[in-house]
Amino acid sequence: MIVAKYTPQLLGLWMPKGARLMSGLNNGILHLTGKQFENLDWTMHQREWQGEGSLRLKIPDSLWSLNVFWEEGMGEVKAWHINMGAPTSHSRFRFDSSNMFLDVVVSPNRQTRRY
Repeated sequence: MIVAKYTPQLLGLWMPKGARLMSGLNNGILHLTGKQFENLDWTMHQREWQGEGSLRLKIPDSLWSLNVFWEEGMGEVKAWHINMGAPTSHSRFRFDSSNMFLDVVVSPNRQTRRY
């Protein structure tokens, strides 16, 4: 991810299309059931970001972040994604945060939908 903005009040991260990342989700499944999550092999694998760019906004001390996903071509918002996670800590070279299981996905017109 590319740091777009960093202040004590806001962390803005940009994930460009095709960015390489490390993930325990090597099988391409983006949303998991509780049982799938429990049985996931957490071996990290390098993969390529699938989809258009994504913007993550996080107040560093908060327990959530807001991710914005765009449709192909980035003309329209595809979804708003509220991700529950631990507060963000940082060092000179990285930001660290632990993801929690609960996520809320909201359609562009702000009506919640399920995957």
